[in-house]
Amino acid sequence: VRSIARNYEKYQLPLDYIHLDIDYMKGYANFTVNTKTFPNLKGLSDELKEKGIGLVAIYDAGVKSEAGYFFYDELIKNKYVLTLDGETYTNEVWPGESIFPNYFDEKCRDYVTKEAIAFEEKYGIDGIWCDMNEPASFRGPLPMEVEAKCADEIIYHEEFHNMYGEYMARSISESFTKRNLRPYVITRAAFATSSQFTTAWNGDNQSLWGHLEASLPQVATM
Repeated sequence: VRSIARNYEKYQLPLDYIHLDIDYMKGYANFTVNTKTFPNLKGLSDELKEKGIGLVAIYDAGVKSEAGYFFYDELIKNKYVLTLDGETYTNEVWPGESIFPNYFDEKCRDYVTKEAIAFEEKYGIDGIWCDMNEPASFRGPLPMEVEAKCADEIIYHEEFHNMYGEYMARSISESFTKRNLRPYVITRAAFATSSQFTTAWNGDNQSLWGHLEASLPQVATM
């Protein structure tokens, strides 16, 4: 991270933010930090801020399924999760076995917002990058019958699929607006109404002419 900042400065290139991918986490668990590789993340954030650079941390849709992990425990205890046939739905994502928060439950969104605020303030995080939120999974797509409780009714994955990424981003966006800060939120999955809460990027592309060409109609249609 320091090397990136130094080289942008060396070559006189503008740099507003550096984004941290999943390896900053402990076991790929949201709202945690791997203290072996980042022993002082807040110190690093403060150091970058002196150069005018903000730090953006990734936040994934799949939550590590591990008893004793505070985020998982709270989601399970309050039933803030997607279900299938009345049972907590699990699939495999980067942390291994994972559950998926039910962002269509207002209380779940409020809880995620609270944890995001605590995380951002503790480590000096200036933005959040929402990823894998189609939602993505390694053991095939989520079944269309996966359920989410929304107010007093149950909605199914075939109904909420295109909205899941937006509602996840809404929860994170609130972590900034509640502190009267302009949100810096980006998301991989989005919907027509998502621009109120987040920006979206157009894929994990490469430095290829074909990918540059494809990005133009993508941006125009977004």
